[in-house]
Amino acid sequence: MKYNIHEIANILGLSNKLSNREISILLTDSRLLTYPEKSLFFALRTRNNDGHKYIKSLYNKGVYNFVVEYIPQEMSDITNVNFLIVENSTIALQTIAHYHRKQFNIPTIGITGSRGKTIVKEWLYQLLQHKYNIARSPRSYNSQIGVPLSIWEMDEDTNLAIFEAGISQTTEMQTLQTIINPNIGILTNIGDEHNDGFKSLQEKCDEKISLFKNCECVIYNNENQLVDTTIKKKLPHVIKFTWGYNNSDATISINNIELHSHLCKINFTYNQTNSFVELPFSTDYNIENAIHCLALLLYLNIDIDEIKQSIKQLSAVNTRLNVLEGINNCILIQDTYTSDFHSLLPALNFMSNRMSTTEHA
Repeated sequence: MKYNIHEIANILGLSNKLSNREISILLTDSRLLTYPEKSLFFALRTRNNDGHKYIKSLYNKGVYNFVVEYIPQEMSDITNVNFLIVENSTIALQTIAHYHRKQFNIPTIGITGSRGKTIVKEWLYQLLQHKYNIARSPRSYNSQIGVPLSIWEMDEDTNLAIFEAGISQTTEMQTLQTIINPNIGILTNIGDEHNDGFKSLQEKCDEKISLFKNCECVIYNNENQLVDTTIKKKLPHVIKFTWGYNNSDATISINNIELHSHLCKINFTYNQTNSFVELPFSTDYNIENAIHCLALLLYLNIDIDEIKQSIKQLSAVNTRLNVLEGINNCILIQDTYTSDFHSLLPALNFMSNRMSTTEHA
């Protein structure tokens, strides 16, 4: 969908005395400029930077539409520019995204959790792209700025959307929920990562699951007692599509997992029927991510034979644990996606497992 600058001004509740220009790109990083004439630049102010510093250089490159909190002195005499002056540029970006999202009545999947959000999102895209025209978060755009930019990817051809939401403190998810407004939710897990902004794990869990308040269904591992209890208490109206290991209370019971050097076989029971899928990876975190994807496909009533075929063909998502050939017959395991302590253990386990399989090859 495309908007003109008058429509953008109306969304923000601003004066409409502007030159009429079409807007198709929301820009927050001056380094990513591609089509100047169709870009609307948001001069965001953060702890480390101020987007207003880049307005003059962007104008010199052909950008004529800006959302600003003030007009820089060097631009005060320039007349062929549209300045939308707002109190907070970030909130303005979120307001436009919220309006844009409301134009679509399509299945929308919201993914949150401490780990695995990006992989689950990218795998769902791989698994469903032949059935749907999908809008999804680019890379790991899951922040207060990244989510609005992701929502902007929805257009007239979109019939399924998949967005991830990440938070670092309380109150943040309320904003993201309003923008994404998913009707299917996936909670990958709740862990100790990025705990600084929360008083307790319970507070973090409460905040994360608030993303799902308008969902018809939420997918999660119900063996985590904190998660299961909180979801049942906070979301009594939502369908709980759960999974667990040898768990008769779960919608999907994972009976056993057969590990091999380069794949694993996940045996499970669903609707009182035993079945399996083969995943071309064998690390613990990939298995958990794959089970979340499996649950979503089963919830969508996709044929099990089709699920088996598509999961077997999943390809790696280059976010972490990339295996590269080094010099002198060495193997380099690159794990620079995240640097928190709790993400180190999967990397060490991956290295240990790979050494074991190499020794016995």
